[in-house]
Amino acid sequence: MVLWNYIITPYYMGIPRQAVVDLIVPALIPFNVIKASLNAGLTMLLYKPVVMSLRKTNLLEQPARPARKFNPGMIILGLFLVATSVLVILVLQGII
Repeated sequence: MVLWNYIITPYYMGIPRQAVVDLIVPALIPFNVIKASLNAGLTMLLYKPVVMSLRKTNLLEQPARPARKFNPGMIILGLFLVATSVLVILVLQGII
């Protein structure tokens, strides 16, 4: 994502590329890490319930073998990623 930020940011923000290079470490990398963590955590929490709902409504085909209904490891990891991302955002905002 840093490469795409380097390529695209000057066009939509109207700033020179050197200004983007100066923003990579203090702004772009932390933003991309936090965004990726939130995306991964929310996907881990929401994927299974959404797929199960779609299968119940026959919008997705049923698997050949029965799927596990509950995976506590994925739920814990998803909650950990979301909580860590929220805490990092609060620390960066100076709230904590």
